[in-house]
Amino acid sequence: MAWKLVWTEDDAGVPDGLATLDGAAKVVQDPANAQEAPAAGKIPIAMLSGKLAPAWLPSVPHAATHQNGGADEVATAAPTADAIPKALADGKLAVGWLPAGDASGVAALDGAKFVLGSGLVVAGDQVVGARAGAIADPAGGMVIDLMCRAAVVQILNALRGHGLIAP
Repeated sequence: MAWKLVWTEDDAGVPDGLATLDGAAKVVQDPANAQEAPAAGKIPIAMLSGKLAPAWLPSVPHAATHQNGGADEVATAAPTADAIPKALADGKLAVGWLPAGDASGVAALDGAKFVLGSGLVVAGDQVVGARAGAIADPAGGMVIDLMCRAAVVQILNALRGHGLIAP
């Protein structure tokens, strides 16, 4: 047996009846009860933007699940494209998150975490550049000053030890 709904004028705008719309497709029953701001017993009406005020929507307390160890954590310690970074156990970001090897970033590191670069600039002046060639220890000459030679050898050894000149 099929049912057929029959609507009559007597069913419009009455309790337990059907709501009616005006020419702007708005419900005409109890229009004073409709408002933009939420309140108990009120009917929501859209703002000028055509959207409901956010306060009409229930709050969903699930932000804690996005946090470290949460069910749907949003950050990651491993650097990947379009990911949200999170710190490692030591509270620091993995080096891969940092822009490296360009003028606007930080200096790049090699596998042993040594800084890679072409020089060191302090106050606009390059103070360290590429390694210079080897310089031999003093030998020979007409006048031999052993104390001076010892000092020069110490200077050369310090430069070699710091990698500023080749061994």
